Amino acid sequence: MQTLRQCYEEIASNTNRWSYYLNIPMSILDSLESDKDALEFIQKYFEFGGKKKVFKDVNLNKYKRHILERSQHIISTFFLGIKIAESFHIDTQTRNINNLNFKYYWFLACLYHDIGYAFEGNTDSQTLNMIENEGLEALQEICNIKYVHDRIFKTHPKEIVEFYFQCRAISDENKERKIDHGIAGGLLLYDKLRKQFNTAWKKRTNKEDTRDNFYIRDDSSGRELHLSNKHFDEYAKAADAIISHNIWISTLNQYIEKYGDSEGIVKRNNDRITINNELCFILSIADTIEPLKRDEKYLDLISIESLDLRKGFKLHGDNETIEIIYKNIESMKEWIEIKINIVKAESLKTSIEISIE
Repeated sequence: MQTLRQCYEEIASNTNRWSYYLNIPMSILDSLESDKDALEFIQKYFEFGGKKKVFKDVNLNKYKRHILERSQHIISTFFLGIKIAESFHIDTQTRNINNLNFKYYWFLACLYHDIGYAFEGNTDSQTLNMIENEGLEALQEICNIKYVHDRIFKTHPKEIVEFYFQCRAISDENKERKIDHGIAGGLLLYDKLRKQFNTAWKKRTNKEDTRDNFYIRDDSSGRELHLSNKHFDEYAKAADAIISHNIWISTLNQYIEKYGDSEGIVKRNNDRITINNELCFILSIADTIEPLKRDEKYLDLISIESLDLRKGFKLHGDNETIEIIYKNIESMKEWIEIKINIVKAESLKTSIEISIE
């Protein structure tokens, strides 16, 4: 059994466990030292992969402090998700026909999953009114998003994502109006990656190449990078995970009860995220149980271990810590298809077992 900090240090020491890229000249070991170090690592990792434009945005720069506040949480979630994926026996190494593997999707989805906080808490009522009335089209205008493709909406159909997005912005005395950071972040990631692709296409090293197979010379690293329009579906996979991990079925059904009649939208009772939806499944669990967003001390007070005979893992801690951090953990079963077993021992220790149903 390891504390979360020990687990993270072990993963950080083995580049093959966390990095999609071979021979990466970066260390992730010190990325949890400060918000600044964490965000710097995130940006450099995207830049190393030829994707630095995903952070080139006037609003992301204007509200950078809100991203900084989440940056250590993002890195902690990144480590935690790798451990959880391995515990559920997900193959993180094998590359598909496009030479991509789970680590590629994980870096895109996890390291970008909270970037949308730049928008969530910084919106005036006029903008929120636009979103309430116009939905995703309003977001496209606000965030200068060009590419919103149907391939993005896999876990939930576009009309459900749009409905949820609009409901989050509705004026209601019982909740705060806001731009949903997950939906905004997922759509922004896909759009930025598509625009990065277009820039790369213009700079291809061989003008005779086609869009499904070409190379560029990366100015910042001097490396030769391969690109293909076949990767659009891969971009969409990461975007969908970011969008869908932030749509809670119980909240969605509350919105449907209150606002759904006028939209013709009915309750969705069988839409829990399953392990077959690997990327969204891992992101949803890791983001929910990650404790650093509350206090850094919990990295040393919570331990983790993989289950011996089944797919899943255990969290351990003293009763007080577990009560503070995980008092509502069983609510995950409402939107993720998992089994949760909580055991309190006489030693004032609590174990939480999370496994496949």
